[in-house]
Amino acid sequence: MLHHDLSRLARARWDDLTEQQPDETKTYMERHADDPWVVLTEWIDHGTLHLDFSRDKEFMEMIDLYVAEREKLIMDRAIRSNYHDGWHFSTSYLVCPSMTYLGLCRHICFYLSKIFNEQPLLHLALTGWVSTQRNWHQDSYLNPPNVWSSYAAAWIALDDIDIDSGPFEYVPGSHRWEVLRRERLFAHLDHATTLDPNWPTITQEHVSYVCEEKIAMMGAKRKLFVPRKGQVLLWHSNLIHRGTVPRNHELLRKSLILHYSGYSKRIDMEPKVRHAHGFYFQGPTDGSVRMM
Repeated sequence: MLHHDLSRLARARWDDLTEQQPDETKTYMERHADDPWVVLTEWIDHGTLHLDFSRDKEFMEMIDLYVAEREKLIMDRAIRSNYHDGWHFSTSYLVCPSMTYLGLCRHICFYLSKIFNEQPLLHLALTGWVSTQRNWHQDSYLNPPNVWSSYAAAWIALDDIDIDSGPFEYVPGSHRWEVLRRERLFAHLDHATTLDPNWPTITQEHVSYVCEEKIAMMGAKRKLFVPRKGQVLLWHSNLIHRGTVPRNHELLRKSLILHYSGYSKRIDMEPKVRHAHGFYFQGPTDGSVRMM
């Protein structure tokens, strides 16, 4: 078994793993906060955007179509693609067209285009119907260094979400704090760990620890997202968030989580395929997970 030396990381704190974000790398909307034509106050102040498309017939029909396809997965956790945890590769939208249509629908792409000031590129789907239980983190440090805040994610409620199912939790306004950076994290790791494709999982415990310390130091409030079917949460790449531990492990948390980048920022992702109101990355479909 490969040994991972995390002794240096164990001594690192928030300031060791983060840096201030340069203004020119912030989202277009944050850089033009004084322009009433582009501003979305919630995004600028809280790093989130709560949307409700439950009265949109087309959107709700799209959800039902996706759920019908998703329910065909076998209810057996012993296999990689299963009813509880979904598909186990990042570009599963390539094997489920209704997922692609949902992720690149006009509603979501409209807001992402305002945030990025360009069309969005869909490149990661998390399709489990149970909480990921991944503890506190930002998404930024998982991306190439040039991406910064040209990155956002969407949490789509496919059903009414029960508060006991392990809902999404976040810290409003934490996107304005310093930003976790991969190169700063790697400076505290041995070389073998930096080469391991599972480094985000290996280092997650300490990342969540320093995030928890920062939250306490700032006296910041935490907020749960407990939506009804058809409601969507968009969140900023720097927002500190997590999937909470379910109080009732028998409950499903029917959701679709999709990650996007601004089209021009992902020179590492080719080919890019035009679809509906945005683009998607034509990535691997062999069950491998590409680190974003």
